[in-house]
Amino acid sequence: MKTKDFMESYMKIKELDDEEIIGELRRWYTMNATECPLCNKMILKKEAVKYNKEFTGEICKSCSEREENDVSETELRVKRIQKICEGAEVEVTEGEILRMINMHIQLKMKIQFMKIFIL
Repeated sequence: MKTKDFMESYMKIKELDDEEIIGELRRWYTMNATECPLCNKMILKKEAVKYNKEFTGEICKSCSEREENDVSETELRVKRIQKICEGAEVEVTEGEILRMINMHIQLKMKIQFMKIFIL
């Protein structure tokens, strides 16, 4: 925003009463802020990062970095499991390993859910 535009906006808002100022702030907020669906933090739209091809929304930078680290961590796990399988002379594809990892994660989540809500 240029200084001239800012000053014009400031002078306009300066003359408003409290309710009108709240209305202006709400308008600005809906136009310039969004919520990260992963961590529920409010972020500026210009600082949001595209998530991925399947998800059309945007996330904050910290969640984006965390997601990138998670992907690389999964890749490392897949490579370690492949080495173990090769040593044991077991043929397994990367897709099968990813499915097993996903099943393990889902099982962990179900157990946590049961501990919280059932037990």
